[in-house]
Amino acid sequence: PLPLPPVDMSPEDVIRRFWAAIDAEDYRTAYAATSTDTRAGQSLAYFRATWECVKSARVLEITPKGDSTGNARTFTTQIAMDLKSSCDGKALPGTVVGLVRETPDGSWLIRAFLD
Repeated sequence: PLPLPPVDMSPEDVIRRFWAAIDAEDYRTAYAATSTDTRAGQSLAYFRATWECVKSARVLEITPKGDSTGNARTFTTQIAMDLKSSCDGKALPGTVVGLVRETPDGSWLIRAFLD
């Protein structure tokens, strides 16, 4: 099974966990932090191929946005990233992260990176 974020982990900590996993090249943990819909739309192999061009990543700032409601939260993030040369031409994630709690007592999961 995937190492899903603990149910008591805050949305901000899920974002930090995602980026720490990317930094550590732990793509399985990063993948597990994404929503069921996201995982259904892309395999772990595809996810890894998308993110493995990131040499290092570190969260600098996470700021809640005003449109968070109920089981959905939105944050603006600032990430320090160093990229490998293999990133040439690849799209990078936007600064806005949307998270969702798929069940009322479930884990927060990253639904989307937006600009």
